[in-house]
Amino acid sequence: MTKFLNPADVVGQADIKQGQTVADFGCGAGFYSLAAAKFVGERGSVYAVDIMPDRLAATQSAAQHAGLKNITLVKTDLEKPITGIEPSACDFVLVSNILHQVSSKEAVLRNVYSVLKTGGQVLAVEWKKGYSVFGPPQESRIGSDELVSLMEKLSFRRLREIEAGEYHYAVLFSK
Repeated sequence: MTKFLNPADVVGQADIKQGQTVADFGCGAGFYSLAAAKFVGERGSVYAVDIMPDRLAATQSAAQHAGLKNITLVKTDLEKPITGIEPSACDFVLVSNILHQVSSKEAVLRNVYSVLKTGGQVLAVEWKKGYSVFGPPQESRIGSDELVSLMEKLSFRRLREIEAGEYHYAVLFSK
């Protein structure tokens, strides 16, 4: 049996702690936001960030259904200077399955750098290169080596790989 990406498992392997502030860039339906909200607990907070109002509404609905009150929705374009989150406000940023979709990976990652505290961490999750019957086209996927190179160029330091299933890879970085 193949193992597909499980956001709660991936987040559980990261270094997210009770009381921290986390941003989930490109939150989509909120799977990572909800997982992070459970890890940071009532004293922590999560910014669920997306440009699409329907995705933010889905995240809000899922959070309400799960009884989570520590998620704040932020509607913003991640490729432009970020609004709704103060500089250096976050201990941890999640960037999952969005880099292959954006036209400026550097702009998104500069925003990650901006909202992250010194010493804070970022977990990048992306589709592995190579054939799969689903997922984004091969030509839009960003390989692990390319991701690490880009992150290091922007002054992030690679910490370690995290298990993310058969079709994805995940790398933890620090600022």
